[in-house]
Amino acid sequence: MMLLDLLTALKNTSAMRSKQDIQHNAIQHSSTHLHTLDDVYALPADDTAAIRMGEQYLLHACEGMIPNFVANHPYFAGWSAVMANVSDIAAMGGKALTVVNSYWHTDAENAEQLIQGIQAACEVYEVKLVGGHTNIQADFQPALAVAIQGVATQLLSVFHVRTGQKILVALNLKGKFHPDTTYWKCFENVPASLLRTQLALLPEIAEQGLAYAARDISNAGILGSLLMLLEATGSGAKIDLNNIPKPQEIEWLKWLQIFPSYGFLLTADQEECEDIIELFASQDIDCAVIGEVTDSGKIETQLQAEQHIFWDFQQESFTGLNYQQMLKQCDFFSIFNRNGCKATDTGAAYMPSVNFTVKWPNGETGQYYSPSTVIYEYLNSGQDYALDDFLKQVENGLNKASDRVRMRYGFACSAAMDNLATIKRQINILGLTAQDRIEIIEMTNE
Repeated sequence: MMLLDLLTALKNTSAMRSKQDIQHNAIQHSSTHLHTLDDVYALPADDTAAIRMGEQYLLHACEGMIPNFVANHPYFAGWSAVMANVSDIAAMGGKALTVVNSYWHTDAENAEQLIQGIQAACEVYEVKLVGGHTNIQADFQPALAVAIQGVATQLLSVFHVRTGQKILVALNLKGKFHPDTTYWKCFENVPASLLRTQLALLPEIAEQGLAYAARDISNAGILGSLLMLLEATGSGAKIDLNNIPKPQEIEWLKWLQIFPSYGFLLTADQEECEDIIELFASQDIDCAVIGEVTDSGKIETQLQAEQHIFWDFQQESFTGLNYQQMLKQCDFFSIFNRNGCKATDTGAAYMPSVNFTVKWPNGETGQYYSPSTVIYEYLNSGQDYALDDFLKQVENGLNKASDRVRMRYGFACSAAMDNLATIKRQINILGLTAQDRIEIIEMTNE
């Protein structure tokens, strides 16, 4: 199949059309409601809403199952509703805690299969089923909705997508299609502990600061899910379909429509991609860089030598949840002190920072600041360094940390550079030489 024909077919699937039905007045939020970054995380865009509660975020998500799926495959519908929800929580960088459900069915036997599927998935993913609502009558249209709650300390969000970030896809190729569906099952006959470990990779990636955004691959398939990753910020992308991991025997048209039990899209800096790929590989998950975020608003695709535009947000919306202009008007990045890079009292940073304490050769100590945990790649608590090595490590680490701030917020972190300058001044004041050694006595997240 030629690329243009492939893209045309994908744009016209029922799943893609159903996502376009999402368009409603949810986008018509007044910009006056956006006072902090935390307000943004509650907007419809990510599959999970995040509400700050002290030092962490409380996560909320909900999934509704298609009625004929509930009618014809009640057990699998129950399982899938929980699995889709825990994937949504993971894609936000979180860990699932509890689920509730409401279901309608025609008889007790089918209803029992449905609830068994829900309970089985809850046991596998160690999520508590804490309540719900049951409706059984012969004339009902079968239906199911499951809501989930979770927590996160660091978020992966579509609102973090920025031009220049690399786009990765992570897929479990060890699966099979559920009969007569696009559903790719990767959980059958797999130990529950492995399923949980694979899912836990997403919050690990978030907490390590390796990625900016993530989205699980939904029934809209790989490209439809990509649109939902990019639309909130009006971003475009250049995508090389050849790089998407795929079983050799499956045709592109079918594979690009997959609704996998394990599949995610992420954005990250180029230098973090190898670490992300290796992390997924450690749990037998295929991961690859498939493209790059652009500012064009167009999703440009390539397959073999052919190139075509799959979507253009400037010409056509997808879900309608595009906040590009609103975010520019609100300038919510201004909640950060641009003379430094820590959050103001009214805002909330979503990058973890690090304070590190240095013991100088004369016994004095000094505390310094990094706006990113990337500093852990350069300095280790309890280790001492020769002067030249220390200076090299701290300079590289703080420059990298400042770059992380620039990529995420659009401006460099002057506080990182101020700390570097302070360290250099202290070295000059103490008159240190190459023989002197400097110890890192403590490193703590802020």
